[in-house]
Amino acid sequence: MSRNRLFVIASALAVPALVAMVFGVSLLNRNIGSYIASHYQ
Repeated sequence: MSRNRLFVIASALAVPALVAMVFGVSLLNRNIGSYIASHYQ
């Protein structure tokens, strides 16, 4: 496999991974914030 093809495959895997990570962190932060707010008032 050539270096360019490996780079394309790595990019194709990295983009959705970054999107999923950002989405998951924002979702987790929102859930943690509401959890803390509901338990510590």
